[in-house]
Amino acid sequence: MDFALNNHVSAAAALGRTPESLLAALDGHLFLNHQYWLRRLAVDLGLDQHYVTSALIRLWLQQPDTRQQAHELAVALVKTD
Repeated sequence: MDFALNNHVSAAAALGRTPESLLAALDGHLFLNHQYWLRRLAVDLGLDQHYVTSALIRLWLQQPDTRQQAHELAVALVKTD
């Protein structure tokens, strides 16, 4: 949820919601166990949990550092074959 909070403008756009509505939905998530975060966020935004998960993962993977780490992991996995 830190990613969504720190990137709330782009995350809100990816989810089709306003930044303010995303921030309101994120309020209080720190007090939940992590396994409930995405389900609760989806409910609070009135969206399907799979849609929210997919949108946030796609946005996260667009981050340069994450993309680089994913590439390095893929290369390492191919080398071990």
